[in-house]
Amino acid sequence: MRFVIPVACLALLLLCAGAIASVGLTVKTAGALVLIERAIGGGYAFLWCVGALGFGRLASPLVPQKLFGWSLQLACGLAIALFLSHLMGAIGAYSIPMQRWINGIPMMVGIFMLIHQLRESEVTSSSLSTNISPVIILIIPAMAMLWVGVSCPPGALWGTEEHGYDVLSYHLQLPREWLTLGRIAILEHNVYSALPSYMEAAYTQLAGMSPWGARLSMGAALPLYTAQFLHAGFALATAILIARLARECLPAARPFSRIIGAAVFLSTPWVLITATSAYNEMGVCALFAGALLMLHIEPLHPTARGLIIGGLLGVACGCKPTAFFIAALPTAAAALVLLPRKRWIPCAVGATLAGIVALAPWLVRNWLDTGNPVFPFATDLFGSGHWSAEQAARWDNAHTFTGSIADRIALFISAERGILHPQWSITLGVIALSIPITLLRKETRKMTAALALAIVVQIIAWLFVGHLQPRFLIPVLVPGCAIIALACAAVTTDRAMIVGGVARLAFVFATLVPATASIIHYLAQRDANPNIMLLAGTEQFNGSNLRDDFLRLSSSEQDSVLNVRSPVVYANLKLAADPTNKLYLLGDATPLYYNLPLVYTTTWDTTPLISALDRAGWSLPVAVDLLRGDGITHVLINILELMRLRDSGYIDPRLNEELANALTNHAAVVRSWIGKDTYTILLDLNQPPPPEEDPAQP
Repeated sequence: MRFVIPVACLALLLLCAGAIASVGLTVKTAGALVLIERAIGGGYAFLWCVGALGFGRLASPLVPQKLFGWSLQLACGLAIALFLSHLMGAIGAYSIPMQRWINGIPMMVGIFMLIHQLRESEVTSSSLSTNISPVIILIIPAMAMLWVGVSCPPGALWGTEEHGYDVLSYHLQLPREWLTLGRIAILEHNVYSALPSYMEAAYTQLAGMSPWGARLSMGAALPLYTAQFLHAGFALATAILIARLARECLPAARPFSRIIGAAVFLSTPWVLITATSAYNEMGVCALFAGALLMLHIEPLHPTARGLIIGGLLGVACGCKPTAFFIAALPTAAAALVLLPRKRWIPCAVGATLAGIVALAPWLVRNWLDTGNPVFPFATDLFGSGHWSAEQAARWDNAHTFTGSIADRIALFISAERGILHPQWSITLGVIALSIPITLLRKETRKMTAALALAIVVQIIAWLFVGHLQPRFLIPVLVPGCAIIALACAAVTTDRAMIVGGVARLAFVFATLVPATASIIHYLAQRDANPNIMLLAGTEQFNGSNLRDDFLRLSSSEQDSVLNVRSPVVYANLKLAADPTNKLYLLGDATPLYYNLPLVYTTTWDTTPLISALDRAGWSLPVAVDLLRGDGITHVLINILELMRLRDSGYIDPRLNEELANALTNHAAVVRSWIGKDTYTILLDLNQPPPPEEDPAQP
């Protein structure tokens, strides 16, 4: 009987996920079969997390054994595993012969350490299964939605995130290029490679140790899904740590309240959207939750506490540099409330030292490559590396909000970027209502004050640091959902049956509403047909599902097929057939699905056309000859993207749609894609443009 609850939860999870994945499909079982297939393929992400859990044991000497626990071990292990992933990439582990096995060594060592630990401990399958509360059913809808979301190909979902533009541009594109290069390094055509990229390093490691890793540069699909599964795993780890944090804040809290806090976090649409994409937000959230948890564990030596907190937050900043403001500073603020004054300095010293060590691989890598350890930041202080002053200024302007305080507050409240954004659902409102409930109770007042202060610091940081992107507020949910759990415990403990029952229903409602909103939001994607993309997979984007049949078609039949296909499919099927072809993306910076020799740049980097014009004294015909000399045979111009970037001020002002249109006078137009949201032109640099018609001729 001890396995009844786990088996029932797994069955319900499959049923719920299968039901979501079947909406709109003719064959109702097709969606569920795809989910199972991709979950099996994503098993590498699960093994990576298991290995990380084993590595967490390395932090146990700093914490008394009775206080350590599996949740804290998980947080420490994730930080250590991320650090090792980046360190291995920085020293060139991907270029070592048999790199697949080299990349798998850390995971195997971590798993061995976990097995050894389980053999020594008193943990049994019986104790693990009986510790699962039936209330965990409240998390099932969110987990089902996570499973469906990570099984969709990158770029298929989330219109509010420009269908994963950042994923296609660098979160998954960089691992692809780093595997080919053999190490993690700064790529001068993609400035995002200069960011710490600890999550991207883990994606690279996962791809490198899988049988399909070497084929990632050719568009292998499995490593792309595995990366999404790994990021979703960090979301689940965050939920676990929020539940443990609530227990440390209020040991008398029942499992119901702890699960409520975890379930609200996972159910919030913003979490669903980011967790199912190969982003880095969930890495920040998990490590931030671990740092807050460390503040509540007593008794503990202040230096040991600082070392663990600093290590966790240092790696969080390695996942996303804004974590310094949205996670590290809030943790420091909470520490001022929770820790005695005499412990502040030793804790701060330990945290600073551990944080520097955690970020050392990135700092050293950037310093060696650019002379600036934090490039592309602080260019005025440390230098701009291979960038010009104009490029550094454009980057700074684009990542800084210059509006007034009133403008900032208006955006904070707005539905466009702020707390009224529909993807928060009711979660922020529930947090706001929970704070006074917990502040009024003596046993939760101090913990709530610390967590609430952390939220205040996060909001201030969001308002005054960066460019006020809505998803940058997601870490607010970590202390916020812990407060929800405390409020749930406060209103459901020692209450009359009717009052307690109503309170429980209210918190269940607070969980199910955002979960329902997440499901509705998913089902509205891709003109209310997201499951079509689920079934189609990455093959729909790169055209690999057509390749075999396409090669057997005549030239006219091939043209007929390509008439209704995207530029990516056209390039992969038509241009890639000739190995001498080399494509240059002008305006577009999302190269993930292209499977032929390619040149591209992000909007911040120097594009080959501008570089050629500078060398040619701004003679366009000479510049075109220089592009040909660099081996470029075709240019794909995204006119609408150039216009958008020009209007935003992101792009080099010399590169605009007028210059792109002028380029068409020096090469043949092979194809054009013109529609409501599309204006793309493909040029063949080896073919001259058609002769101009003589107006004197009839």
